[in-house]
Amino acid sequence: AAGFMFLGAPGREGWFKWNAAVTVATHQQDPLNGLYVPPNAAADGAWVRIASGGYLSAKWFGAVGDGIADDTGAIAGALAIAAGGWKLCLPSGTYMVSGILMDALDNVRIEGAGRDLTTVKLIGGSTTNVFGILGGASNIRISDMTIDGDRANQTAAAHGIRFGGCDSVTISNVRIVKTHSYGIGVQAGTNTNIRIEDFEIDETGADGIDLKDKNSANKEIHIHRGTIRNWGMRLTPQVAVDIRGKANVSGLILDHTLVNDPVSGSPIAQQIGFRLRNSDPTNGPEGSGTFSNITVLQLPPSSTLSYALDTGPDCHNFTISNFVSYGCYLGVLRGTSGLFNNLSAEDVPTGDGLSISGSNLIVNGLKLIGTGSFPTTGVDFEPGATGNLLTNFYIDGIGGTNAIRLQATADGNLIHNGFVESGKNIGNSGSGNILRGVINEDN
Repeated sequence: AAGFMFLGAPGREGWFKWNAAVTVATHQQDPLNGLYVPPNAAADGAWVRIASGGYLSAKWFGAVGDGIADDTGAIAGALAIAAGGWKLCLPSGTYMVSGILMDALDNVRIEGAGRDLTTVKLIGGSTTNVFGILGGASNIRISDMTIDGDRANQTAAAHGIRFGGCDSVTISNVRIVKTHSYGIGVQAGTNTNIRIEDFEIDETGADGIDLKDKNSANKEIHIHRGTIRNWGMRLTPQVAVDIRGKANVSGLILDHTLVNDPVSGSPIAQQIGFRLRNSDPTNGPEGSGTFSNITVLQLPPSSTLSYALDTGPDCHNFTISNFVSYGCYLGVLRGTSGLFNNLSAEDVPTGDGLSISGSNLIVNGLKLIGTGSFPTTGVDFEPGATGNLLTNFYIDGIGGTNAIRLQATADGNLIHNGFVESGKNIGNSGSGNILRGVINEDN
């Protein structure tokens, strides 16, 4: 029909309709002619793709997705148009890129065909992140794909996704693998309304998810339903999830299955499962957030202690519930006014089971089972630990003398309603500590 055109180039197929009102300024924003095809680049008027459903395909802009061609320019060109509120689709395939920059882009959605079907892979020798959103942006969504950092062929500290100064960013149903540095780094400026959900991260050179370096005023950070494996391949100590700011985290499995780095062959040293850093004081009573249903299956063996949980000294008003670890030191509890519900550690291989050095912390529900040789001490109240409550606990399999030890200046703590099956001592070198309702077989 008059006024219509069909474009038959492979991957770019589609119908276009003539529109004389399209200005030069409009169609020049699309030099790859994915949406607009002008007969004269210097004049008004263009053929406009008939696109339904509010989506664009990266292949309309020349992306190939064959795992060989460099698709960086095609995807960047498509993003420039998608920033007008479109959804950019990456059909099945492997898209090789030298880094996708999304600085200052708003209202952009990038969606693959599924994380087993669409892969965005970093070209060897690249010097930037696979996806970078560092200039500030809002209303961004990246979903349904695998992001491959190809760590064996990189030398620069590239992340899978790195962003900063952003508002309303969602990462959903994404698998991130083999990054030279972090899987996801949220690091510059203040970030709000960030959602990372239904994800997998495996074999990262540094942290799995990192929110620690730049701004403790981050708020409304949500991380849910994810698995992180084999972080810290290149650096040590690194953390599966390292949080600074106010966050809500739930439903994570953290599992370090590798003993040696598959790229360098070097042994993997000390690693940490989950770390909570300080929260900005302006968060006030909101504190550091809530964290629940986190399981650490194993950590790499090393002469330097690996541990599952670490809460920093500046954390306040936070809740951690249903935290389980196997085959590693449970961790270090610091900070103030924190609530720990239902902590569990089994087969603790070395060191102490749990160290407490904060103040006004409540540990309600603790199961700690050693190997019989370790841990040396079950629960160690370190110097300066004051006003804490340990209640409803079960401790067994301790290798050293003390199931519980309160060191000098660990004062005013309450140990309440617990069972020490192994018959070890409860050592008290502090003052004003109260033991009530503790059953100890032999002492």
